[in-house]
Amino acid sequence: MNSIKLKVSLISNFITIFSLILLGVITFIFVKNIVFSSVSTAEMNYLRGASVSLTSFRSSNIDSLDRFSKKVSQLSINRLQSDTMLDNVGPMVSVFRAAHGYLGAYIADPHTGNIVVSNSDSDKEGSDYILYGEKQNYDARTRVWYKGALKTQGIYVSEPYMDQATGLPTFTYSMAIYKNGILVGVLAFDVLTSKLQTMFDELPGRIFSFDENGTVFVSSDHKLLNPNNDELQNLKMIFEGSRNHKDYEPFYYTNVAGDERYVVCAKTGLNTSCVGESLAVINKPVVEIAWKQATIVSIIIVLNVIIMYFIISRMLTPLQFIQQGLLSFFKYLNYETKQAPKSIEVKSND
Repeated sequence: MNSIKLKVSLISNFITIFSLILLGVITFIFVKNIVFSSVSTAEMNYLRGASVSLTSFRSSNIDSLDRFSKKVSQLSINRLQSDTMLDNVGPMVSVFRAAHGYLGAYIADPHTGNIVVSNSDSDKEGSDYILYGEKQNYDARTRVWYKGALKTQGIYVSEPYMDQATGLPTFTYSMAIYKNGILVGVLAFDVLTSKLQTMFDELPGRIFSFDENGTVFVSSDHKLLNPNNDELQNLKMIFEGSRNHKDYEPFYYTNVAGDERYVVCAKTGLNTSCVGESLAVINKPVVEIAWKQATIVSIIIVLNVIIMYFIISRMLTPLQFIQQGLLSFFKYLNYETKQAPKSIEVKSND
């Protein structure tokens, strides 16, 4: 009888164990998908925040240059000529630079290539603005920002580059000014990415933006801004991966340390912003939940085995009485005993 109890208990518990394990596997898969989907959604929202920051930074600078160009355009052609430009436009350039905190602001004369500039050089001379040109062997007409403004017929925005004076990423915005269809000057200013960097510092996640050449010029992780940082190879793989995927289309790569990572990128103008995370970090809460779930299931299985054994033992007690009664009866029939068997009393509703 004990053998029957044990077998019935084991069969019942095997069914229960299988059901719990199956339920655990299904729950694990669902939890993993839900967690991954939540992380993916969060990463994409971080990326959208970076895109908004880049667009806001760009729009603000374009708007300020556009408004300044309109003020300069109100001057007569005579006041914009080479011999009068320094005195007539210099104060305006100086005020424009100071008002927006730009690294430098300047206007180029299309006839001579000279510029009236307010920058660190004018600061060193103790002047609000200076004339820069032939004496310094400088001709604005040969510069990319000048040619870019003429070519775009609008506002030209350079790729970010390292400013020699500050060693920080810098953009140059430039715009040609015409009066009566005649080119009278090219306005430009240099702006550090410090304001943009401040915006990125407030973003969650590890977000960074590449220029067209794959160089990071702004990042919530300042380590990536170092041109000699130890993740250059990883950044190269991310940049190449971004070219092969659509905006907000996730992809994976294995970094030089052998860590598989999740990445999603999106373009904003000519720049590409990306955000990434280690799959181990993403899956960590899922693994923790799985271990907790496995522990709980193990405890339930042990308790279930014990409880089921006693329940089955209780339920099979009437069979034990019947077995003993039948053995006594057959012993009496076979003359193995002269004592008549007692009646079998079984208290059960079954």
